[in-house]
Amino acid sequence: MKHLEATISKDEADNLEKILKSLDLVYAKSESEIKIGKELRQEPCFVYSVIVPDGFLDNLLNQVTKSIDLRKKENIITVHNQMVTISPYLD
Repeated sequence: MKHLEATISKDEADNLEKILKSLDLVYAKSESEIKIGKELRQEPCFVYSVIVPDGFLDNLLNQVTKSIDLRKKENIITVHNQMVTISPYLD
């Protein structure tokens, strides 16, 4: 399992949500601001957190890189190893 965290500008957030929904991935979304440039202007954005099975990761990243402009400083994708998950079957 991998943990994908994406900080995406508001104008491109819909693209990421469409991709996540098409792959039936559950995600958490929060609104935030990111400081950009020397003048530290604040750019509104969304932060997505997704637990991704290893088999989906390559397909997800291919779709994301095709539909989101990662040259923008506010669009940031990070992937981490997920060491622990919580089972929905715990009582």
